[in-house]
Amino acid sequence: MFDLNCLLLLGIDPGCLSASFPRVPCAEAFDVIEEAVFYRHCVPRWVWKAMRRLRVGWEGRTIEAEGCLNGFLDEKIRAKVAEKQAADGKESRDDDDYDLLMKVIVETERLLGSGGDCLGSKGEKFVRETVVGLMVAGRDTIAVALSWFFWLVAKNPGVEERILEELDEFSGEKQGIVSSVEDLNKMVYLHGAISETLRLYPPVPFELKQPLEPDMLPSDHFVGKNTRIFVSIYSIGRMKEVWGEDWMEFKPERWVADRSEGTIHVPS
Repeated sequence: MFDLNCLLLLGIDPGCLSASFPRVPCAEAFDVIEEAVFYRHCVPRWVWKAMRRLRVGWEGRTIEAEGCLNGFLDEKIRAKVAEKQAADGKESRDDDDYDLLMKVIVETERLLGSGGDCLGSKGEKFVRETVVGLMVAGRDTIAVALSWFFWLVAKNPGVEERILEELDEFSGEKQGIVSSVEDLNKMVYLHGAISETLRLYPPVPFELKQPLEPDMLPSDHFVGKNTRIFVSIYSIGRMKEVWGEDWMEFKPERWVADRSEGTIHVPS
């Protein structure tokens, strides 16, 4: 997924899946940083803060990884800015060349009021952090979700057959290739199968919330400032009270109303 992310966001292929399986430092750096983020949820704040100050353990490795990843992204951002300036700042270009990074740069320049001349250090930092956020959101989450999706579909031949029938309906003579977003949005059974996968095996199984100020929950429970609230998304997707006696069954139908109404939206 790192290759796919880089293609979508940066317009480059780092070649992680090349036949020779080369060492890709920026991909390794990304793994180190994600590992550190996980560990920070497992130890008191002062522990990892001290480790970072002393540059030891996973925090020491993270500092080096941040330098590697930031250097890689800064190089790509500056190259993309130079490419944009060479094109005289024109936004109209072929879709194949106009990747998401270019759109982020254009919008950042507009927000900063730079007139398309340059980003500056503040703008480069903003673009880099935006790209990192998108890479985090679209890397392991999509890979995990797709792995569970194909596993569940393989275990349920009836579901696979219905998805293939829906693909044939909307792809026509293109042999299973849906070419438009409009047609893809009409594939309600496929949407239901993906939603059911996320219910049973959410890529992010839990979430932490922490209010900046004292607050009151809809359930009338008082929450103090900086109180950590742990939300188990995995458990919510398997509650018999919500999903019924068949909560463990893989049933895309529970998300499908009909073709005219589309998918069913279940409030959180």
